[in-house]
Amino acid sequence: MVRTRGNVANNAPPEGGAETTQKLDEILAALLDTRDRLAVLEQQVMGNEEDEEVDNNNQQPPEDNPDMGVDVNAGNAPIQPENKKARLAAELTNDIKRISPPKYDGTTLGDGAKNWLSEMEKYFAIRNFLEETKAIWGAYQLSHEASSWWDSRKAELNIDETNITWDQFKGYFRQRWLPQLFYDQKMTEFQNLAQGKLTVTEYWERFTKLLKYVPQYQTDEKFRIWKFIMGLNPVIGGEVDVHSPTTMEGVVEKAIRQEKKLKAISAHKEKVRKKTANPSSTSLAP
Repeated sequence: MVRTRGNVANNAPPEGGAETTQKLDEILAALLDTRDRLAVLEQQVMGNEEDEEVDNNNQQPPEDNPDMGVDVNAGNAPIQPENKKARLAAELTNDIKRISPPKYDGTTLGDGAKNWLSEMEKYFAIRNFLEETKAIWGAYQLSHEASSWWDSRKAELNIDETNITWDQFKGYFRQRWLPQLFYDQKMTEFQNLAQGKLTVTEYWERFTKLLKYVPQYQTDEKFRIWKFIMGLNPVIGGEVDVHSPTTMEGVVEKAIRQEKKLKAISAHKEKVRKKTANPSSTSLAP
């Protein structure tokens, strides 16, 4: 049985549905912030509940007192802070348990394989997996062609997911589904990328998507700024270069503003052209 750390990960994950990956992304930030505190919170709540139980056993139920204006049988008293914490802890625990790791069937090379690895890393972080169990779960999530490949690879190398690390598993996986040729193609796409008929926003999205495949440039902001400006259409890139922004955010913001300015000028010129081509005329009565 696969072992995981923490109370929130003692059960094997349920079989996933089509929305698991989307669900994972939506709650990732909140769960990462609360994961480490969740176990402590549950222990505190359990301690409070035990204290309350002892107090309740030692006290007689209060009698209704008309002078106090309180009906102890009303059943609509405000939820106490401790109970709110318990409910929050339970909800977060259930959310984590409902998350299932994604499957990979080997039909999507490149981006699909890279995305699967990324999603598995997120899943391991959420469930706080032991390092020695990650390769086992990674292999378990392979299906169809990918599963057949792994069975053959294990036999060829005389290895098993139970005696290799997650990093080793990723190395074998990348050799098959993320070969160097794939990265070379992405590098070429990045080098040849230009705005063309794309909007600045579309160009920026394409730029950032390809950038993740060229890690040697990810930390060189000066190069990234230069490359982005050089790929902009000249009427936009020239104006951005004049102002020499020092951050990528500044470059993109300036490019978008220049694009909007040019669109406004173009729209005004078109309006004037139509008005000139179809002048309104008035005829005087004889």
